[in-house]
Amino acid sequence: MIEQLTMIEQMCDLHQGEICWIIGKGVSLDSLRPEHIGDGPIIALNHAIIKVEELELENEIYSLQADGVHMVLPKRAILLSTAEGLAALPDYHLGAELDR
Repeated sequence: MIEQLTMIEQMCDLHQGEICWIIGKGVSLDSLRPEHIGDGPIIALNHAIIKVEELELENEIYSLQADGVHMVLPKRAILLSTAEGLAALPDYHLGAELDR
């Protein structure tokens, strides 16, 4: 069961003034180390969440997933998605709750 789901729209100004680390999937992801990341929230894009969670950082971590078809569900991070992405999850009713 997914415990933390958040709509992207709910994130507006939540970390205003903080440095945000955005990590995507590419060849440099293999060499990513904890010392490469400073304070502030992390947004891991799609499959990059796997590596980010392996680093066991204390930062607040968000997993931005593009759609419900190829989603990698995070273990600790807060899942961010659009209403369409959440609706594609098996427990799509959770997405409906967030639209209220």
